[in-house]
Amino acid sequence: MRLSNILVDSLKPHQSQLSSWTRAELESLFMGFGNIKIVTVAGQVFTQGFNKTAVDICLTLDELGFKDMEWSSDEFWYLIDAHPGRIRKDLVRCIENNGNKILATESVEGIEDVFEFYEVENGIDFESEEE
Repeated sequence: MRLSNILVDSLKPHQSQLSSWTRAELESLFMGFGNIKIVTVAGQVFTQGFNKTAVDICLTLDELGFKDMEWSSDEFWYLIDAHPGRIRKDLVRCIENNGNKILATESVEGIEDVFEFYEVENGIDFESEEE
């Protein structure tokens, strides 16, 4: 199992909504998605570097039907590195609604840890999904 499997399973219920998003909106969903640990329902722990996470994000978007946008893991690496550990609340909610937990990774000496979730105006609309 890869991180991309967790992301696909978590985002699939919102796929119809995501299908109307622009490339920039899809990219911004994953901004800061680094310096994290995801623990699955089965207890599997995912902690990985930005490079592997960026590849998994590309695999996720391909699997969700956005392959024609030709994703580059280099682009996602920079988006993750821009604000690592500062993650969108709507993405966190998707992952946690699927039974997983998101935690901060262990501290690295000399690096200021940021681990917070932030709101966006035009994120995933959970109310419209529930109707």
